[in-house]
Amino acid sequence: MKRMLLSMGVVLSMLSPFGLFATNKNALVVYLKDGTSTVFQLDHQPIVQLADGCLCIISTKISMNFPREQVQRFMYSYVDSEGVFMPPQDMFHGVIADNMFILSGLISNSVVRLISVDGKLLSEVRTNGDGKVNIPLDAYPSGVYVLQSKGFIHKFTKP
Repeated sequence: MKRMLLSMGVVLSMLSPFGLFATNKNALVVYLKDGTSTVFQLDHQPIVQLADGCLCIISTKISMNFPREQVQRFMYSYVDSEGVFMPPQDMFHGVIADNMFILSGLISNSVVRLISVDGKLLSEVRTNGDGKVNIPLDAYPSGVYVLQSKGFIHKFTKP
């Protein structure tokens, strides 16, 4: 019995590097010239559009616009899917426009926190009765940030 368990453990340890237990997912990754990137999981069905001087990514969970001059490249890649995830609500929508993160489809009257990647709380705002909120981003430099609210955590890149 010990020999069988030992051999199963060896087989499992050999398979894990080949993806049996991997948490990687296919994703569309947008790389910006400032060195930051934004990930759109393929199971959220991202659509790429070039319009009005912007690279527009529209998915079933979020839409974002990136000025063309700030985009270095975009490509499909495998990404680690653990840790940060998109909200489960089908109605969630978020877009960055005019240095403002505009969110809708959230839980009404819930607190939304803007957090830096080093864990510092930067802002705390409350959604209105319709589950909408605008979070000003002009006080913060380009980089990666985390939005946290009741029911979800979302990582995004401010161009």
